[in-house]
Amino acid sequence: MLLLITLSIDPYALVNHVENLYISRGSHAIATIQIRKEDFSRNMKVEIWTKGRDRFLIRILEPPKERGISTLRVGSNIWNYFPNIDKVMRIPPALLGDSWMGSHFTYDDLLKEVDIAKDYTLKVKDIRGDTVIITAIAKDDAAVVWDRLEYHILLSKKLPLKVIMMDEEGRPVKVMTFHRPRKIKGRWIPMEIVVKPADNPQEYTRIIYEKLQLDINVPDRYFTLRYLRR
Repeated sequence: MLLLITLSIDPYALVNHVENLYISRGSHAIATIQIRKEDFSRNMKVEIWTKGRDRFLIRILEPPKERGISTLRVGSNIWNYFPNIDKVMRIPPALLGDSWMGSHFTYDDLLKEVDIAKDYTLKVKDIRGDTVIITAIAKDDAAVVWDRLEYHILLSKKLPLKVIMMDEEGRPVKVMTFHRPRKIKGRWIPMEIVVKPADNPQEYTRIIYEKLQLDINVPDRYFTLRYLRR
């Protein structure tokens, strides 16, 4: 019976759905980002605009002293804008592994474009009730951040529960969990995402969506250096 259920699951379609949950022709969000590390903690309120897979603008609203600090991505390019010095800085390739705003996300994470069929070999590892566990191993020629991934997905809602990001030895590096699902535009969307380093689970970065609109019209001008400086 388990074999029949396993054979009926298309791991590529399921993971592709999960990887594209937040992708739409245009989106707008207000979110709180909580960062906790051993040496510091901070909270930010941000506004986020996206268009398709490769354009987004994140602008800090709070705290007041950081208001206006922004990050723009267009294709494979990322820029930061610092209003206190009125300066736009492009992030060079050598710094893509650096932390974004002190969080547990790197600039590489922000640039991540996963082509499941092209970059990974997937298989169903286990099924536990309504939860399917899918492993993804990077192909030899794939230019990806993570060598291995393990997805825990709720089948009935096609809802991600957890993603474990691993190195080439199969050792967990980061764990991402998903919470507070809400149905938006026919999709179950987690409204809270938590990322923790596997070697220090006391640390975390939590994203809590207060508002999320999908498939809306977003002007192209939002994703320009001129608009970044507004």
